[in-house]
Amino acid sequence: MTFELKHEKFSGPIEALLDLIERKKLEVTEFSLAEVTADFLDYLQKLGARESATVSPRIIADFVVIASKLLLIKSKAWS
Repeated sequence: MTFELKHEKFSGPIEALLDLIERKKLEVTEFSLAEVTADFLDYLQKLGARESATVSPRIIADFVVIASKLLLIKSKAWS
């Protein structure tokens, strides 16, 4: 199961969101990274409940890498 982001301007895997932002097809400033993180935490809770409370550290690590890249891009957009 992959984390799928649902937003008014984008719906799909977070990896695709990062790709679109890096290729300047979407503006990172149009997304609240706090909301993206909250959605991811909800996803983890549902995943843990469904799979006997075992969530792969890889899922969390992948999200942290992507979220870090998005945060870096967003910080540069505001400077």
